[in-house]
Amino acid sequence: MDRQIELVGLTGTAYAYTPMTIESAWNSVAGNYAFASRTELGNWRVLYLAETASLRDSLPQHPLWPEAIKFGCTHVLAHLNDDGAQARQLEEHDLIVALEPPMNVMHHAMAPKA
Repeated sequence: MDRQIELVGLTGTAYAYTPMTIESAWNSVAGNYAFASRTELGNWRVLYLAETASLRDSLPQHPLWPEAIKFGCTHVLAHLNDDGAQARQLEEHDLIVALEPPMNVMHHAMAPKA
């Protein structure tokens, strides 16, 4: 398994993510994460991106796990980011706009309009 991979945002910023298995033990650390799968060519397909103040609190019982598995999720890509909520949200937005993960696009379309 790759030690780290880069996900590049619309701004051109490259973020280092570590591939983990779904069953990984998660620490209570802040970060960004992506549900992902490997393509036949060995590339990563990002299905969903988000940020959290605690990977341990968010990932093990994540409400989108069943949906992610239906999309073919086999891994979680994790990027530790303790620079604060705003920095995590900027990274999340940068990557979502660039990569257009299908689960983010779908859930954004389903969100109530203000």
